[in-house]
Amino acid sequence: MTIAIIDLGTNTFNLLVARTHRQDFTSLYNEKQPVKLGSGGIHRGMITPDAFNRAVKAMTHYRKILEKWKPDEIRAYGTSALRSARNGSDLIKNIFEKTGIRVKVISGKEEAGFVFRGISAAISLDEPYLVMDIGGGSVEFILANKKEKWWEQSFPLGIARLLARFHPSDPVSDLDIKNIEEYLGEQLEPLIVRIRETSPQWLVGASGTFDTLYSIAVSAGTINEEPGKTVHAIPATVFRQLYDKLIASSYAVRRSMPGLVWYRADMIVVAAIFVNFVLSGLDADKIIQTSYALKEGAVLHRMEQMQ
Repeated sequence: MTIAIIDLGTNTFNLLVARTHRQDFTSLYNEKQPVKLGSGGIHRGMITPDAFNRAVKAMTHYRKILEKWKPDEIRAYGTSALRSARNGSDLIKNIFEKTGIRVKVISGKEEAGFVFRGISAAISLDEPYLVMDIGGGSVEFILANKKEKWWEQSFPLGIARLLARFHPSDPVSDLDIKNIEEYLGEQLEPLIVRIRETSPQWLVGASGTFDTLYSIAVSAGTINEEPGKTVHAIPATVFRQLYDKLIASSYAVRRSMPGLVWYRADMIVVAAIFVNFVLSGLDADKIIQTSYALKEGAVLHRMEQMQ
């Protein structure tokens, strides 16, 4: 059976086409479209006309791609921006009219569940670990170990929301960093309490932010590339070198920074501040980066439903 999953994120729309087997699946096709659905309107609970048009264009493009693959099922999931936008239902209706693809808006809890299902297929850690999935509209945190998930929560603290709230200078200033960290400390109190109770030993990072950090580190030669693997280690010392480099950089410099795709140049600094804030509260000497997240978890979830 062939399944197509579309993750309609606040920053990117992500497509995965997969062929399922009895216990696992094979990835046939992956693509990302930088829609930036939250740009210009997420702080007002609206999808702007430009973002609306980019979303429809991306989904029309995916419809054409899927005509080649002819999947047995297409499952499209809307996340934070579509959860909160007053005109989100208008976009969903327009997408269906133009493409025939039905978009289901999932809750933050459902999103975290898909993310964990994907990650747990990629990693197996005996010690307690903290999963962090940074999106444009929300950030999902999960505390778990090899055997079970103890706690999960989705926070409306995505990078597009933080940028709209703080409008940091370019390069970011020390005051900007201080203000962002203070705000995170206030908003993440439930997470901070749980970290104190469970003492996770690892930070597991899923999503474009961690993929980008890994890519920049490989391009800089600070870690070795491992093609074909879905899990990589980023030592905390390497991350902090990247953090220092990013917070000192201007947007113009980041646009041409090796390993950094252009459409993340505006968001990666605030994302790095967020990761540094969380990592600083853990006794972890590395970040475990995985390319498995919501899309892969959605495929596995569907496979379990069919068994």
